[in-house]
Amino acid sequence: MKQFFEGMRRWATLNEEQLLAEGRLEDTKKKYSQVDPLWIDRLSERDPSGNNKYLMWAVKQFAQITEPWRKKHADSGADVRTPEDEREIYSAYRVVGDAVDKFHTSHQRLKNRDLNAYKTVDDVLSAVKQLGLSQKQKRRKKREIAKEGSTNLFENDDFWMIRPDTAEASCYYGQGTRWCISATQSQNYFDQYTGDGKSFYMIMMKNLDEDDDGRKIALVYDKDNYGDIDPEEIYDAADDSIGEDDFYAHVIKNLIGAHFADYEKVYEEWEEFHAAPQDISFTENIKKLAQEMMTAQDYDSEIEEEDITTPNLDALEEAMTIVFTNAKNELFASASYHNEENPAGPRHEDFQEMHDGYEFSNVHVSFDSYDEGKYYWDGGTYWDLPDDLQYAKDDDGEETDFDDREDEIVSIFREAADNNYVYPDEIEADTYGEGSIRMSFRPDYDEVEGLEGFKSFLNRMSEIDQAYDTILEEALEEMREQGITTSEEYDQKKEIFQKLKKAKMKNFEMSFDRGKLDFEQKAPSEMQIPIARALGIDEMKTPTPRGASRNIADDTDRKAWIQNQLRQLRDDHWNALKSAWSETWPLAYDSGKESEKQGEMFVNEVVLYGETRDPVKANWETYDVDLDEGGTVTSQLRIVRVPLDDLRALQYMAWLDKNLDTFHDALAKHILNNAAEMAKSGKQHWPEKYNDDAQEETQEATNESISYGRLCESWRRWSEK
Repeated sequence: MKQFFEGMRRWATLNEEQLLAEGRLEDTKKKYSQVDPLWIDRLSERDPSGNNKYLMWAVKQFAQITEPWRKKHADSGADVRTPEDEREIYSAYRVVGDAVDKFHTSHQRLKNRDLNAYKTVDDVLSAVKQLGLSQKQKRRKKREIAKEGSTNLFENDDFWMIRPDTAEASCYYGQGTRWCISATQSQNYFDQYTGDGKSFYMIMMKNLDEDDDGRKIALVYDKDNYGDIDPEEIYDAADDSIGEDDFYAHVIKNLIGAHFADYEKVYEEWEEFHAAPQDISFTENIKKLAQEMMTAQDYDSEIEEEDITTPNLDALEEAMTIVFTNAKNELFASASYHNEENPAGPRHEDFQEMHDGYEFSNVHVSFDSYDEGKYYWDGGTYWDLPDDLQYAKDDDGEETDFDDREDEIVSIFREAADNNYVYPDEIEADTYGEGSIRMSFRPDYDEVEGLEGFKSFLNRMSEIDQAYDTILEEALEEMREQGITTSEEYDQKKEIFQKLKKAKMKNFEMSFDRGKLDFEQKAPSEMQIPIARALGIDEMKTPTPRGASRNIADDTDRKAWIQNQLRQLRDDHWNALKSAWSETWPLAYDSGKESEKQGEMFVNEVVLYGETRDPVKANWETYDVDLDEGGTVTSQLRIVRVPLDDLRALQYMAWLDKNLDTFHDALAKHILNNAAEMAKSGKQHWPEKYNDDAQEETQEATNESISYGRLCESWRRWSEK
């Protein structure tokens, strides 16, 4: 009776699931009547929930994707599906089905586990992609990568020996050891040692306990290790170097462990029997071990039945020892032979493959071997100077050419290379044709050996390749600047500069540098504004006097806080510059929308001096903020690389020279606003340092109508209190 009711319960549950699935299918077909029911059925069959939980969402996505196709056929009145139409519809079915499958597989890891919360298929795929691989998928991928990056040399019921060919395989198969060639949390030395000609053979002893240091053993062979099957070094799982005798002991324990759980105890009995094969040492465990080894007939066993039953203990001990020794030698021989046939160290193909991974446009890299497994490499580049270069005449009015200015040109190219972090080992001029400059490069100390060294050298050469055009451009500009060559465009720019220079600037020095203009404020400006007041220092509690010798006690925390605020104001120099610049830029133009747009564009061009992403660069030559006289800002502007044809920039610089005080007003406004925010934060997080009746005050320094003159007047009134 109990079984009957249990069966009825299971049937009822199953029936409810079926009814739920059918109800969802029916509801979906009613809601999306425009979709072919056959495709809805197919999506239902593919629904991984088993009860059409995802069907409504899937059909909605399918309908959206196939809507253009349905509209096309509705407009044309045709209902004939071409092969192309069928492919489009099937593609939509597959895309939607795949998205549902991925959601179902990963929904436990998703932040939002409701499929209906995702509006499109792309939303689902994006959310799943951000999750990355699951732990199970990661383990499977690691296993696949390790298998592809290793060679399986030997495996039976007792031993498994592989040679990892990649660092990934070494890390995977070396799990649970402390080998540096399998390290994942610290530096891994597999590639370095392999590049030095070391081969590693990992032996898994299947019958030893997981925490046994002999469970995993690494044999190390050198590429020059010929004719000797013994490894150069042996390491156990704890990364301790062990000798051949210790390795042999692990082999014996592993073979014993195939038949005895307490293999350590039986090993001790074997040691006694091996040392003195007598009746007293011929225990039941040794007898059983001999029988198992005879039955297995592994490792060329020569154990005879009569040696066990008679027993002939000397013969038995010798036969068992041969089995153990054969097992050890078979492992050594397999590794040694494979090492001879496949010595470690990079091959020519490895270097070629790495070289082919780089696309050089203007540099070349060559490599070759000077000994077996030993390679050297170098690189170089050259610049052919343009054929249409016009060299300036010398002081006597005589024509000159490349040969006459060779040393100067070489020096210019060396400096241009240095400015772009390119340091050739040799640089020379080649006067063939119109003249060229050649540079050669040799490996640095960390680039001289192995694939890793070659990779580092290739990376450096790639950076040189990217700097190639810039070096040429700067060198040609410098040649024009030094009067080595002439050009109509350059002469025009210099003529414009000479005209501009006649209109002397009041606050800036203007100079001509490589075809562009540099502006540097002649002297630092000192601006006194109420920074101390804006910071709320006057609202802080006065330290209690300590005695007659001191009027006010030291307050280390208070001093540290004030110094920290000043440091933050100094560190904000870039935002201060951009704020003052963006506020004053439109003042140099009409107030029309187009001018405002131009101003915004130029503000985006202003970058920290030294960056290279934009043509115009601005920064402070000097910038400091302190509390002298209640607050002093010392600043000195520098604007460089302004093109002579950038009329907007030139117009602004002309305006700025006449209205530097207005720029300082905007700068002061930014600084005081920033200081006020700091004071507000300090009162919130450090109330015990402020007076109880401290009130939030509206600082005159932050009024929208503030001017530099009023700032100074405000400061004077405050300082006289």
